[in-house]
Amino acid sequence: MCLMDQEVNSNKLESIYQMGEELYHQDLSGLDMSEIELNDISFKGLDLRYVNFENSVLVSVNFVGADLGAINLKGVKLENCDFSKANLRWAQLTGTEMHNCKFVGTNMLESDFSEALLKNVDFSYADLRRCMFRNAVLTDVDLYNANISRADFRGSDIDEIRNISSYTYGTTWE
Repeated sequence: MCLMDQEVNSNKLESIYQMGEELYHQDLSGLDMSEIELNDISFKGLDLRYVNFENSVLVSVNFVGADLGAINLKGVKLENCDFSKANLRWAQLTGTEMHNCKFVGTNMLESDFSEALLKNVDFSYADLRRCMFRNAVLTDVDLYNANISRADFRGSDIDEIRNISSYTYGTTWE
């Protein structure tokens, strides 16, 4: 079954997932998946540009290597999700709650984490240049070798950031 040949909504996606059909190489860009709950699903390597997940709950979701450019994750609750080596350039993550998530080697250039709650999040080797973290709370966040040049942390609770790298040119802390 080819998803591109059909009108796809969140209910259809959930039913396809439950039937065990493979989603690999499907173009899901622009899909509205707002206010849904997804648990233990893989979007590995998929095209999810411009997808709207606003106010959704995503638990144990695999986004490894996916193209998530300009994705809307505003107000989303993320738990045990893996975004390693994905493209999240221009992602909207305002007010997002993240727990135990990985963004290792992820491109997050110019993404917005304003007012987000990040707990036990791994940004090792991530590109966080020009990201907004205004008024965010970062607890047990690992920035090992992450590039945070020109990132904006004004008003954020950053007491528990680990491994701040040397890539901090122009970063705003206060």
